[in-house]
Amino acid sequence: MGPGESCIRLFLSVDLVGSTALKSDKATDVSGYRYGPPWVNIFTQFYSGFPRVFDQTLDNTELKESLRPRLVKTIGDEILLQTKIENSSDARSLVRFFAKALAHYTAKNLASERLQLKGTAWIAGFPINNHRLFLSDHGQAAPADFIGPSIDTGFRIAKSATPTKLVVSVDLAVLLVTPIDDALDLYVDGTQTLRGVLGGKPYPIIWYKVPGADAKLHEAEIALGHRQDKTQIQRYCEAYLESCNKSWLIRPYFAADSEFAQRPDWHERILQTLVQVDARNELDFDETTELAGK
Repeated sequence: MGPGESCIRLFLSVDLVGSTALKSDKATDVSGYRYGPPWVNIFTQFYSGFPRVFDQTLDNTELKESLRPRLVKTIGDEILLQTKIENSSDARSLVRFFAKALAHYTAKNLASERLQLKGTAWIAGFPINNHRLFLSDHGQAAPADFIGPSIDTGFRIAKSATPTKLVVSVDLAVLLVTPIDDALDLYVDGTQTLRGVLGGKPYPIIWYKVPGADAKLHEAEIALGHRQDKTQIQRYCEAYLESCNKSWLIRPYFAADSEFAQRPDWHERILQTLVQVDARNELDFDETTELAGK
């Protein structure tokens, strides 16, 4: 991403459910002799194995290589991945596949371990509202990290995710339900006040159904009153984003997506300013000193 170039990245958080209890168990073999903690192998496999699921074909579906998310970091029992998206179709493809990946990995690797996975997805725009960090450790380059209000919000809504509910941010949700003819089935569980997010403005908890062992039970629960019309969900997401127009939370935009092509005027001004700042930072010391003296 060059100076002043804007882009949207989609973040995927996946968390092991039940891992705390597993790590507390005392491991013994059939003779009662204690051996090393078995959860170490489970975590090692999870950290390396789950990201590779995106390289597979699931239910006759596969992701194009440019969309396959890559690891950002592990945080305890959680993996954070990200990838750049170019349009709303990319977002829908990724979330559909992510739900399948959660169900696939759980069934294949965790069924006998009393563990499940829960997932969260959100988007973040760069470089205006969020920032990509390139860190180093004693001269050695480290993987990039990401900070900003969109990242903070993603981790906040992750607390509402369950093994059957893949929670998504509201600005991602509007990409998932537009256009209507390719919209995902989304559901809304009301709103919550999230600490440090939007000044305390209640935030919608929106989710996409994850297939899996409890699919029939989950469908029965949805039939009790969760099902909502796609057009109503779309209108709600649009209205919520419009109500936040004086904050960092905006309707996402892409140069190559006719449904989301409109960029706020003030974003263009900020991007131009960033280009000027980047150019100045690339000057050597003598040039910078000379400019400062004029």
